[in-house]
Amino acid sequence: MLRRIVTTALLTCATAFGQSIPTPAPAPAKPLAFEVVSIRPSQPGSPPLGGLSILPDGYRTGNSISVIIQDAYFPQNDWNWENRIQGGPSWLFHDPYDITAKVSDADLPEWTRQRDLKPGQQILLQQMLQSMLADRCKLVAHRVPSTIAGFALVVGKRGPHLTLSAPGATLPPGMKLPDGGVVVPRRRGGPPEIHVYNATMADLSGELSRGSAGHPIIDKTGLTGHYDIVLPYDYDPADGPDTHWDLNTLGLRLEPLTIPSTNLVIDHIEKPSEN
Repeated sequence: MLRRIVTTALLTCATAFGQSIPTPAPAPAKPLAFEVVSIRPSQPGSPPLGGLSILPDGYRTGNSISVIIQDAYFPQNDWNWENRIQGGPSWLFHDPYDITAKVSDADLPEWTRQRDLKPGQQILLQQMLQSMLADRCKLVAHRVPSTIAGFALVVGKRGPHLTLSAPGATLPPGMKLPDGGVVVPRRRGGPPEIHVYNATMADLSGELSRGSAGHPIIDKTGLTGHYDIVLPYDYDPADGPDTHWDLNTLGLRLEPLTIPSTNLVIDHIEKPSEN
């Protein structure tokens, strides 16, 4: 009771003199970070860890730090990213490192939820990688506006020649696509074509981008269905300069497109600190 009286009196006095009691500032949010991180130079002759691997409880890769920066600051499968990192020493792009990182038990539920999201939506992974680079490599960087030369996937003059997927059909084994379909790569010795099932035009654009020499391909068809597609490998200059798939068989084509983007400028970076 005495504490309540004293507090009330102080507030009354402060108000009388035209002052207010300042509200305590909220504590700054703790940066999202891995609980444990191991970074070691890759040893010659040792088995490589390989590319990006998102584990059930963490992250593992064997690659240059520039690739880690790409994972941290650009959506996965973002094409031509190497030309969008400006500055930095040569080791940044050439020296390989084996990196293993583990999330805390507290972050594990959110990590599990985001693990299977589309590339570009795994915000937790990117935030943790950014924290790791700032802590272990002292990375300081900023973004600047830029553009990327790409292509728009559009419907040809005679309209699309596409087969709608049967609702609820069982999909064959293959690489999962962001919108729920699968792609089955060409079999060794089989016909030069790929098969895509239950795919949207955005899915198809992503697959075309993989073979487009670093130029992204954006869906501008206006088609909203899911399709089963057989795409032959047969380069036709009419399809566009950087794709080797015969889009004419689908009634589709590519048009040049300038895509707004950003580059990342490296202001400061150091070799990763020892474990």
